[in-house]
Amino acid sequence: MDKKIFLLKQLSCIIKSMKYIDNNKEEFEDSDVNQISNLLLSIPQFRDSLDIDDIEMIINKYNIIVKNIWNKYLSDPNLTSDGNFLVHRMRNFIEGPFHSPNISCSLVTPEHYSIFASKKELTPEDISIGLIIKPNNIIIAQDHDTGTFNDNDQDPNDMIVAAHNYVILTPQQIMCNVKKQSLKRNGELFNYKNHEFYSEIVCDDFEVIGVFSRISCNYDKLSDNAKEKYLLTEKYAKNLGLPFLTFNLEESRKKVNGKCK
Repeated sequence: MDKKIFLLKQLSCIIKSMKYIDNNKEEFEDSDVNQISNLLLSIPQFRDSLDIDDIEMIINKYNIIVKNIWNKYLSDPNLTSDGNFLVHRMRNFIEGPFHSPNISCSLVTPEHYSIFASKKELTPEDISIGLIIKPNNIIIAQDHDTGTFNDNDQDPNDMIVAAHNYVILTPQQIMCNVKKQSLKRNGELFNYKNHEFYSEIVCDDFEVIGVFSRISCNYDKLSDNAKEKYLLTEKYAKNLGLPFLTFNLEESRKKVNGKCK
């Protein structure tokens, strides 16, 4: 694809994101809204007149603002267990350093715990485990699966990213979109029986700052296999010296539905 065409497509997506910020000012700090409003005003109506350097300058300015929004939005797992986190689901416990230079995450909040590759049927067997990630540099943030393929066991050079998804949306817009989709398809929040709508945030520089377990019900209702996995995950976190957080779908569903629709 021609570089300018690619950048213009990227810019078009970014403008939609900036308009979300401009139209939902109450969700953002005034300084961020003002920067975005000024940046929007600087973009000519006929964007084809922009050269490559101009487009890249606008994209870079936007990325600086939106990455700062992400930094303020995410929580410290040492300070709270009921916050906003980027999580990376693990199939197995990872020993030693993470091999891939990139990591694919989902955004979870007190109103949405949907993550990649989880089961749709919420039964006592259902448990997902993974890492809580602090992003040092986000390269993609979308409200859907972007086609990023990365795994700790693969060759780092094998990661594939769909080019049209190289845009960083704000966490507020992502949460708004995935919650709406989940409510429409499943009827209530934290009920993923029909479909899990999850976000994908890709970082090329990150730190592991915690371990999580997502369970479908209270611990005493879990199956023996799920209980064993839960306790092993808790021990895994302790061995790493990291906080261990539990995302309980049953309890969260009771708290949230009826007040967050």
